Amino acid sequence: MVAGIFLHRQFPKVTSLTFTCSKFDPSTATVGDIFVTFPKLTKLSLNGRCEFKDFSGMANARIAKFAERGKPSKNVPREKSITDFMELETIVFGSSFVVDPNMVRYCLPRVPKLREVSLHWNESLSASLLRDFIGHLERITILNTDCAYGGFEDAMAQVAEMLPNACIK
Repeated sequence: MVAGIFLHRQFPKVTSLTFTCSKFDPSTATVGDIFVTFPKLTKLSLNGRCEFKDFSGMANARIAKFAERGKPSKNVPREKSITDFMELETIVFGSSFVVDPNMVRYCLPRVPKLREVSLHWNESLSASLLRDFIGHLERITILNTDCAYGGFEDAMAQVAEMLPNACIK
């Protein structure tokens, strides 16, 4: 995303961005590339397949090594990522963006001004994960079309019970 430097110069006041691509990776774009291009975003909407490393700037294996040594994940060396957005208040994950538990665990709590998250529920998430890592946010919106079709009723009941700041749509 070399062109990103020029985009930032052309659009220095951009604070809200919707970014959709089939797959986030170094050959297309990573979340870190978006940060480098638009560091002052307050709202970011992401849609497309995204691996943990392209969201976090860290590899799962590296986090595991640090955990084995008893070192905190905040000390894991990483590339630019979602955690570098110092002004970001709202993040919306589209239906093609599968939020992975490590994204919730190691990334979202480290976005300093984050107040609101919207995501599509998936089997790897749990109410306790959201409560423990992003339960402090003002609002968590779960965009869950599968709920009405026998998908995640039990999980949504747990979310409703454990997270008074959650809105299930």
